[in-house]
Amino acid sequence: MPEPRQVPAWYGSCPFAPEFMNRNHAIRRAVSFFILMLGAGLGTSLFAGNLVEETYRVLQTRTGTYTNVTVTTKADNYVFILHSAGMASIKPSDLPLEIQRQLGYVAAPKPQPGQTNRIASVAAREFSQVNQSLKPFEAKFRNEWQWRRPVVKISSEILLTVLLLMTVVYLFFAYCCTLICQKAKSPRSFLVWLPGLQMIPLLRAAGMSVWWFLVCLAPPVAPLLRMQGVQGWWIMLWVAPVLLIVMHVLWSVKIVKARGKHAFWAVLLILPVTSLIAFLYLAFSNSGSSETPSAKFQTRALQGA
Repeated sequence: MPEPRQVPAWYGSCPFAPEFMNRNHAIRRAVSFFILMLGAGLGTSLFAGNLVEETYRVLQTRTGTYTNVTVTTKADNYVFILHSAGMASIKPSDLPLEIQRQLGYVAAPKPQPGQTNRIASVAAREFSQVNQSLKPFEAKFRNEWQWRRPVVKISSEILLTVLLLMTVVYLFFAYCCTLICQKAKSPRSFLVWLPGLQMIPLLRAAGMSVWWFLVCLAPPVAPLLRMQGVQGWWIMLWVAPVLLIVMHVLWSVKIVKARGKHAFWAVLLILPVTSLIAFLYLAFSNSGSSETPSAKFQTRALQGA
């Protein structure tokens, strides 16, 4: 049994209590009914929005022609329509093929393999014709504008001559380095005859630290660091040229000073155009002081007096 509803204490003492309670129940029922109708209206509108009816201005079938047609029902055996003169039921087979496809009675035809092959063959034929028309221009371009690389055949005699000449030039360079080290009063070292290591005894002859030789290794080491995935390898490519220039300038000044020559030869040794002349001069000239020609002339004049 449901429990009896509790009545407030003021219900019996207030003359308007019954009327107030009845109004409260009526308001609750009205609100519940309003919410129920609102939900039903929303559901109906959503359901009606999903049912989109097909409309046609003119519909021509096997049995007749209709205007202002609205399709209301689509069944398996009939289609029910509303038109300007009333309503009618039509068999799906009496409708045009395009209308049957729109209403879903007939599926869209798939492209046949033969038709696809036909299109491909037509495209290939057109492409071949275009290719044939462009062949004369291609031949003309090849004859007039294409650069043909000349075929160079090097005999074994020429190759041996070039290798022999390179060997002689290298031995001459190593001999010049030996003379510079000896005349700069530097200890002898066999490294002067090894390719790539001549800079070590030359640095010692100039009185510079051997650690400067690491600057010469920076250009070939940077690509190796890149292949190994070492970060910051590109910094070496930017810093190494600057350090090489600084090392060349310092070595030129100090080796000229160690040979006892004028500073003018250091400038010639730094410049790329005259560096070979200055290098040969330092190798084959006799040891001398760093006095200028005018100072030497004054000294000889005083000695003669």
